[in-house]
Amino acid sequence: MDIVLVHCRETVDPAHGFRTRVFAPTFGYLDDPATGSGSAALGHHLLLSGDWDGAPLILEQNGRRDYANRVRLKARRADDGDWHLSFGGGAVTRLRGEYLLT
Repeated sequence: MDIVLVHCRETVDPAHGFRTRVFAPTFGYLDDPATGSGSAALGHHLLLSGDWDGAPLILEQNGRRDYANRVRLKARRADDGDWHLSFGGGAVTRLRGEYLLT
């Protein structure tokens, strides 16, 4: 297993839908502070389980309850019946650097 996402309905802001944490030590980080791909996977799960109708939803994510990152989700059902999910949010640069791939 490469990534583990846990979620609950206990949020700091009552207008937000879920609080999440994403752990991915295989990729070199224990706790991802904000992840779109993990949020999209959770959104897909919530749609299939009937726990979400696709309306705009805000997820709180990271280990700091007082300063949570927010990932926004929304979904729509296409003409063929499939769900199309979008995610997004704002960002602030906290660390700048370069990677050298060899």
